[in-house]
Amino acid sequence: MVYHFRNSTIDHYLDLYSDIEDIDLWSAGVAEVPRRGSLVGPTFNCIIAGTFRDVRRGDRFWYENDGWPSSFTPEQLSEIRKIKLSRLLCDAGDNIPTLQLRAMEISDYNV
Repeated sequence: MVYHFRNSTIDHYLDLYSDIEDIDLWSAGVAEVPRRGSLVGPTFNCIIAGTFRDVRRGDRFWYENDGWPSSFTPEQLSEIRKIKLSRLLCDAGDNIPTLQLRAMEISDYNV
């Protein structure tokens, strides 16, 4: 088996367990080396992404889901996707003199 992200904890697991299926998900997940720009490794990254995907697909109020009487048309979705959060905050907020273009980006965060 090939391990792309090795650290001392993973090396210990390889010594302790004869089969990768025997390792507890939580302890193995927190032992993984975080992906670049992330706080979690590939296993938890996959689990979290899948969970958000499923929650969004199952949410009848999610604006991109179609098939509901209140669903947006493809043309409306196209227009919605053109708007940046920073523009929305400026338009809806009171007395916001400046705002960075990428409103959700933490520019000084280094992993």
